[in-house]
Amino acid sequence: MRRLDEAGATERYRQGQVRIGARLAARVLSSWRRNIRPTDLDASSAEWLDDVMPAVREERRRSRRLSGAYVRIIRALSIGSTLPPLDADGDGLSSTTLGDLADDFADELNERRERFSNSNVRVAIDSDDGWPDEDTESEDRRATVSLMVNGPVRVRRNADALRGRLDDADFLDELSRITIEAGESAAGAGDREALMGGRDLIHGLAETDSKIIGWARVPDADPCWLCSMLASRGAVYRTKGTATARGTGRRHVDAEDPEQYHTNCQCVPIPIYSRADWIPPESKQYQADWLRVTRGLGGAEARAAWRQYINAQRRERRATQ
Repeated sequence: MRRLDEAGATERYRQGQVRIGARLAARVLSSWRRNIRPTDLDASSAEWLDDVMPAVREERRRSRRLSGAYVRIIRALSIGSTLPPLDADGDGLSSTTLGDLADDFADELNERRERFSNSNVRVAIDSDDGWPDEDTESEDRRATVSLMVNGPVRVRRNADALRGRLDDADFLDELSRITIEAGESAAGAGDREALMGGRDLIHGLAETDSKIIGWARVPDADPCWLCSMLASRGAVYRTKGTATARGTGRRHVDAEDPEQYHTNCQCVPIPIYSRADWIPPESKQYQADWLRVTRGLGGAEARAAWRQYINAQRRERRATQ
């Protein structure tokens, strides 16, 4: 019988979040193909948004719930105590077990429940700590802007360049290509907005969980230069600055901001409760590579060198596939 541990839980968590994002991306793209009419963009964009926003909220809530179940396990494994259930009014329980936490996690993943060798370990519930509030209005505004910019606004911007070519034989083909590409871009934005439900929850714990000391970023198997750079930071420890209220609707623009996530990014943040905590081996490797690749460089020069290195690594991986 295997043991419930951080590495196994984290990989299941990452894969679960990827599935949530992919599901919403597919729904956004399917709706785009049904509803968007490039010759009537304003009206069809409104129809498209009305159709996809309920799905955005649904998948965002799933991402948030999955992150909550994951945090409860990681906290318990790290420091022997956990948070109350997410969104629960409080059932008065002072403790639970790793087995119960694992069952809740499996339910959120839609996986079969499993018994572990440490399932019977009891875990205290810290009722004085809790969860950040869900700011659905800000999250809806952020999602609306992201979907519109990556979808209809992109169509309009690129179609404007065709205005002088209305008599060209390939005009309709060009307009179709622009619309298809914008739909794919909007699907990527949908993927990101779904996963921000869980990401916002974990980053927001800085304000509500006194035991958390920071985060680490877990990338996918082929991260871009930005994601691998942020993963190379390893554990980003909480400071007074990062613990202040930021709001879930903030835009992420700083290349050094550990809370930055681009469209189609499959990175997930994981909470850190001890300086001796487990850190993903991928992050440790990127950390060593960063020190080697950027030795003697700083700022933009270091980022440029890293980008060149990671892009070369990605090309090499693709060439061998």
